Amino acid sequence: DKSVHVVYFHKTVSVLSLNPKMPMTGIIEKIVRHTKEPDNANFDLSEPLIWAALNKKCFDNILIMSYKKVVSSPEAFHNALKDYRTKLSLPSTKLAFIGLSDNTTIGNKLDLHTLEICGFNESVPPLIYNFFSGNMDFS
Repeated sequence: DKSVHVVYFHKTVSVLSLNPKMPMTGIIEKIVRHTKEPDNANFDLSEPLIWAALNKKCFDNILIMSYKKVVSSPEAFHNALKDYRTKLSLPSTKLAFIGLSDNTTIGNKLDLHTLEICGFNESVPPLIYNFFSGNMDFS
């Protein structure tokens, strides 16, 4: 897509400056550099959604990847997503969450605009692409 924003969250949300000509190794290095920070402690996964709402960041699709799935409650996460969609008048914003550590549930299983994935392998990128593109068959 022409408009992609990558942010990293630990205590606060930080925008990672990337460009389309950057090699994949450069992108990975920027992300890994943030993950090694000593302050990278547990956090509430709803914080990036709250940040996006407060900063009026309009997204059609949101992808969250985390190895620390900490939420105050699944309801709090779902409410943060609902508030984001409502405040920015984006009822169809889709959110995909990839948990890289355990099987914690973060969202509302009845929300067809939310996809939760546990683990990562070669089948995940096409799954996310199809979900964000609206090519999913839920029947």
